[in-house]
Amino acid sequence: MEGASDCQDRPVSEPSFSARLSRALDWAGLPTSAFLLWIGIRDYRAGASVGWPIGGVLLVLTSLWVVWRGLPRRSSNRSGNDQGR
Repeated sequence: MEGASDCQDRPVSEPSFSARLSRALDWAGLPTSAFLLWIGIRDYRAGASVGWPIGGVLLVLTSLWVVWRGLPRRSSNRSGNDQGR
């Protein structure tokens, strides 16, 4: 077929630009929250409230959860462990 466009040859598994941007933003939160944790620890050592490092830890844990949530999962159907997911 001579008039077919090139977009028909594009692989189905290739993520869209918005999906890649979303993943990049998920990963961008991790160094930012780690930096805020470092600032919280530094300020705590200088006499600030213990709430600053605790808040930093919560931010890091939240960022890790966001990154983990977006990771692609392997299908468990290949091993026969289908649990209805």
